[in-house]
Amino acid sequence: AQSFETVRVSPAEVGAATDGCDVLWWHRDAPLGDDVLSPGSVEAFEAFLEDGGGLLLTLRAMGAVDDLGIDPVAPDVVGTQSVAEPTGVLWRTLYDDHPAIAAFDSIRIPI
Repeated sequence: AQSFETVRVSPAEVGAATDGCDVLWWHRDAPLGDDVLSPGSVEAFEAFLEDGGGLLLTLRAMGAVDDLGIDPVAPDVVGTQSVAEPTGVLWRTLYDDHPAIAAFDSIRIPI
């Protein structure tokens, strides 16, 4: 089994703190403000990517695509959306009498 080290840094710390990293994962649940990416941070991200590093942007961090120069076309929408209908694992009716789902009221197991 392989192991890996994780390091938590802010966008302002990308650079020396991320030397030796293969991939940066930036997840953000709050909207991006004007102060999140300084010119120095953008340069550090660019240097990381030019050096062969990978970048995964999730949720609202996707809003930085244009600022980082990754893609000239920014996402249409970045954020969250409420879902009104039920969600979760849908158990097949063929197995609706299985003991694993006996505690649930329906074959839809909420997540």
